Amino acid sequence: MMKSRIIPILLVLLASACTKELRVLEVDQHEVIKSTLEAKFDGIDTALIERDYDTVDQLIASARNSLPSGENYYTGSYYVDSMKIDLFSAWSLLLQGYPIKAREMYLNAFNQFQEDEAEMVRLNKSTGEYNTQVMGALLQLQAATSSGSSILNSVYFELGNKLIDTSIEGLKNINSPELMGQKRPEHDGVRLVVVPTTNALFHVAKFKNQSGWCTASLVGYRLALTNKHCVENEQGNDVWQEGVLLFDSLRHPDSVNIKEVVRSKGDYTKETKHDWAILVLDRHPYGRGYLDVMPETSQLDSGTKIAIGGYSGDLNQGQLMSLDWGCELRKGQGIMGQHDYTCVTWGGSSGSPILLMSSIPQNPTVIGVNAAGYRVQSGAGYSRTPLDDGSKALGASSSMFYDALVRLRKLTEPEHLTELRPSE
Repeated sequence: MMKSRIIPILLVLLASACTKELRVLEVDQHEVIKSTLEAKFDGIDTALIERDYDTVDQLIASARNSLPSGENYYTGSYYVDSMKIDLFSAWSLLLQGYPIKAREMYLNAFNQFQEDEAEMVRLNKSTGEYNTQVMGALLQLQAATSSGSSILNSVYFELGNKLIDTSIEGLKNINSPELMGQKRPEHDGVRLVVVPTTNALFHVAKFKNQSGWCTASLVGYRLALTNKHCVENEQGNDVWQEGVLLFDSLRHPDSVNIKEVVRSKGDYTKETKHDWAILVLDRHPYGRGYLDVMPETSQLDSGTKIAIGGYSGDLNQGQLMSLDWGCELRKGQGIMGQHDYTCVTWGGSSGSPILLMSSIPQNPTVIGVNAAGYRVQSGAGYSRTPLDDGSKALGASSSMFYDALVRLRKLTEPEHLTELRPSE
């Protein structure tokens, strides 16, 4: 039903945006291309989980060959699909242990998208400028013609352009030196800006609340992990009402409302280990599963490699997700309910999952939730001040909230979960 409503609207938008110089494939042709690419993307997901990088390379090459060719062709999501393929390549490089090459690939993907946008402006002589609403509509067409279109609802369509506009505006700022993080990696990791296409980060969302934004990650059916300070302020007043989780990815963007919150009973202003909360959502985000959570983290040693992905405000003003890859745990404080680590975090990354790198990509595992970063005021603004042992940030261990999560999973888990986790 949704498919029949969306496509005519989108075709009107396409017609208004394109001149005779642009040639658009028919909807049935577009559906064939989309289904072919989605099958290859799913295959890449599987191959990445199995660490079969030869198959990954083959499928990426095949996906590129599946894109329509021909001068001045614009198929509704051609440029976005090209970017998806580049992002898969970058993620593969990251998993294979080449963070510098991965960062370059991500940067190239964003730069190429900007060049493609400029080409669209050149072709679209009737308006003289590119309309981001058209890109939003085109991505909606992509969703409408996918195999899962029957379960799309009106809320998704109404919010779709807003979600896509946020992404496109972030991509437009590619020339900002802050967008891709520091010029070189730190000794204990590399930071880069990502648009989640697959696997672990596909389950991470921007959590917009009454006072700004945080980050949250799916840890159960209709359950998302974040910080307590993201749902209530220091005075104990709730700030989560009317909050929303925005899954701003290039594959199945979605927006989900919060139904209720379960949080630590401890004082998070005094002890970081109490700075956790679990959001109960009104529905599970489309096309997603959720992350595994480690019950006890006391066995993790200092120096354990981790990754943190979230909407850190020091890069691109938090418009796009950033990832600190290959930073380390410090002190081995998991047994005390708190983790200290060398990851670089900032406002907006509160609530980001702390992921065990050795579990990625087969079974991404959460070992805690990022809560705060150490910083001091300097003449040029806030700057990072590591502790004596090299720690830069801290968060609550998963052992602090695991029991509560297990109880909530029993209340929210459907009988046939595999039918509702098409992304896995």
